[in-house]
Amino acid sequence: MIDTTLIDSIPAMTTDQHVSDYPNTVIHFFADGSLVVDLTKPLPEDLVARMEERALGPTFAVITACNPRGHRLDDRWNRNLTRALREDVERLGVVWEPATGVSLDGTHQEEGVVLSIAKEDARQLARKFAQTAFFWFDGDAVCVVPSD
Repeated sequence: MIDTTLIDSIPAMTTDQHVSDYPNTVIHFFADGSLVVDLTKPLPEDLVARMEERALGPTFAVITACNPRGHRLDDRWNRNLTRALREDVERLGVVWEPATGVSLDGTHQEEGVVLSIAKEDARQLARKFAQTAFFWFDGDAVCVVPSD
């Protein structure tokens, strides 16, 4: 079990300054990064088919555990939180794959997971890791969903 007590020690922010950056994200799906989706552009026509090939579609969530409550943590803490998130997802027994969100300019990235899960369950998981929001794909579009 990974120690996630750091999350409780991070003060809540009234707003996450970085939430406005969420729509300006490029998501690299799968361990090999073989599917790249730039959220500022139209979604690839084959997105649903590619996700369903891996039993992840037609709806799915993308969640990170990095930088809880919008506070930038060092790489060591973010790696530990990512491991804890993946352990929790494994315990849920749902289909998942690695996913990494990257800023448009490539200067910031956060590891996470893409998983086949109900939207409310995704919200609870994001909330557990003190995330302000998560990405949700409803079969047609990707949207940013607040976790509160």
